Amino acid sequence: MSPRRRPLAVTVAPVAAAEGVVVGRPEIELYAPDNRVVGGETVSLEVFLSNAGEITRGGPAQYQDRVTTARNVRLDVLTDQLPDEIADDVEVLTGSVPVGTVPQGTAGPFPIRLEIDEDIEPGTYDIPVEVTYDYTWFVEYSDLTEPEFSDSSQQETKQLTIVVRDRPRFEVSSSGRVVTAGDQTRREFSVTNVGTEPAANATLTLASEQSPLSLGDGPEGGTATVTLGDLAPGNSTSAVVRVGAPETLPPGAYLLSASVEYRTEAGIVANSTPITVSVPVGAEQDFAVTNVTDTLQVGETGRIDGTIVNTGGQTVSNAVVVFPRTPRGSGPARERTPSAHWHPATPHRSSSSWTSQTRRPTGRACSRSRCGIATRTTRFGSAAPSTRRSPSTRSRPSWCGPSPVTSRSPVAGRSQARSSTPGIER
Repeated sequence: MSPRRRPLAVTVAPVAAAEGVVVGRPEIELYAPDNRVVGGETVSLEVFLSNAGEITRGGPAQYQDRVTTARNVRLDVLTDQLPDEIADDVEVLTGSVPVGTVPQGTAGPFPIRLEIDEDIEPGTYDIPVEVTYDYTWFVEYSDLTEPEFSDSSQQETKQLTIVVRDRPRFEVSSSGRVVTAGDQTRREFSVTNVGTEPAANATLTLASEQSPLSLGDGPEGGTATVTLGDLAPGNSTSAVVRVGAPETLPPGAYLLSASVEYRTEAGIVANSTPITVSVPVGAEQDFAVTNVTDTLQVGETGRIDGTIVNTGGQTVSNAVVVFPRTPRGSGPARERTPSAHWHPATPHRSSSSWTSQTRRPTGRACSRSRCGIATRTTRFGSAAPSTRRSPSTRSRPSWCGPSPVTSRSPVAGRSQARSSTPGIER
């Protein structure tokens, strides 16, 4: 009889389900590798974000990545928290900067634009930047169920460091005679290095692209460049440039753009920020001649006296009166006259200041005693502008010869001066 077989019992142990929690968070820092700026410039800082991440309790890699990733990242410069020493010298030109998702590692660059005032002191400064982001700080996972995530939001203030370098800085001013409409005048432009670094091989460039003025012999909208040499901190130098204005230009102050190119101590060629320079323009210079008397007789040498009035808007120095030459007139009998100084609203009359020794041509009779005046030039010194214009000072005497001519001045840029009688030079 065969032995009785017993059934085999098999026991299967249950497999443990994988489950657990992962805890962590992002760790954000800001960097601007090229953070050197200079005063007087608008700069765009290239900002990078570094996320080191922090794992408090580890687990599967995908969940660790989840808790260390920053989402919906935004950057905002806190302008109301700028340090007092730069609060008035730094203007933020960029609003909120969207960054997006930042996993562990580095992201960027993201530009932040700043306008740096020219008067800012050199040094190292911290710009406060608020970093806002969302993240998952807790993950509970299991093979039997879907993972559960716990999210949060974070606002952190980080410091973005900038270094303000020193450099040559310049002031440009203009002085000299007022530019008369329709004329050119030599103006002196003074350049001062107000920085604390020297400028080598400096050159001044004046431009009138946005101005009706002209520079040198060029047309409107031209440029003029002058070599200045080396400028140590606190030193000044000047250059003379001819500035012209159209005849129709109304009186007022007009702007030129100035810039200085120089070489730094490191041998780098640099340019200053544009500097505006004001140039005054006055009305076209006018004169009038009144109270003309003479002792001329046909065929005789005579004398002419008169009063000349500066009816323009500025003082005139070394004025010259020019009589037009008639076809039959004799040559001028030149004589030097003393200088005269005319005060506002005070006409000048002097027989020694305006006298022409002239001989009336024979062979032609004329009923007017002023006929046949020869060309004559007489200097008058300085004349201040009159404060009034009256019909008597603008009247034109009768002349038998050709109409009076307009003459040009040997001084003050040779501006064209209008006269109601003989031509007058300034």
